[in-house]
Amino acid sequence: MSILKKLHLEPGSSTTRAINITREFLDNQRNPLGAANSILVEHGIKPLLNCKKAYIYALSVVEDLVNSREIVIKDIIDKANSRIDRITDIMGPYAFVDDSPVDELPVTKKGGKRAVARELYYKYKDTKDEKSIIELVQKELGVTKPNAYSYIYLVKKEMKLQWALRSS
Repeated sequence: MSILKKLHLEPGSSTTRAINITREFLDNQRNPLGAANSILVEHGIKPLLNCKKAYIYALSVVEDLVNSREIVIKDIIDKANSRIDRITDIMGPYAFVDDSPVDELPVTKKGGKRAVARELYYKYKDTKDEKSIIELVQKELGVTKPNAYSYIYLVKKEMKLQWALRSS
């Protein structure tokens, strides 16, 4: 199914509306990297390992689909790389660490420890303090307190990066 049909968009729709709907769609996915990569693969672009870059590429694909009947992969890649360069200028050289195009995504087990920590954090962030959440993660995952803290730190870092992507 075409991404435009899935998002109930038509070619010629408002670009801003299309971008906002796509952002909302990706943000509400259980696996935003997988959702973004499915958009890329559907349109002939190799999947990415970095969620932030895949997100930007997916937005560029939808924008190009809305603005023209036919997409030009080189234009999409150039537009996405231009946006990535602007974000790197603002956030510094570490804004997009750990990224490389790949032929195949590595196989990962479902529901890894980080995913469990993410679910626990989102579930309890409004009702419990950070110390209680870290203790809960420690018990649930069977890890040491420093490792539980690291998982929560990474989840919070993801949240900040998602916020930065939305505001760009």
